[in-house]
Amino acid sequence: TKTADGSKNISKKEAKGEIISSIHSIKYHKNIISWSSTFSKPIGAPLEIVPSKNPLALKSGDMLEITVFKDKKPLSGAKVETGGYHDENATLKTDEKGKASIKINQSGFNIVAVSNKTKLENNPDADTLSESANLAFVTK
Repeated sequence: TKTADGSKNISKKEAKGEIISSIHSIKYHKNIISWSSTFSKPIGAPLEIVPSKNPLALKSGDMLEITVFKDKKPLSGAKVETGGYHDENATLKTDEKGKASIKINQSGFNIVAVSNKTKLENNPDADTLSESANLAFVTK
């Protein structure tokens, strides 16, 4: 919660004084260490990244199609980031079917991140729900 006195890790209802904004943040993570075809289907996390094929078999320069799901439905317009987090200039977004194609930029450890913010109405704890999901894997 951000107040006139600064940011504090407390809910909006616990804050004292003028409240500027309050965010409830949740993070979901998948780390693929060996491949199963079941990983190309959603598992039902509230926000998740699903690869269309085995990312472990890819190498630098290859493309990977992913689908982003929010509450088991494809999420369009989600900002997709590769190689790091919180890139305010990220321009890659999912299409109307929740899909995006990403280029594998490096051999070794790769991470794909997506975030989604939802305004909360009449919530005593926060103004915004900020969810992020990661997909981590190691390429050849």
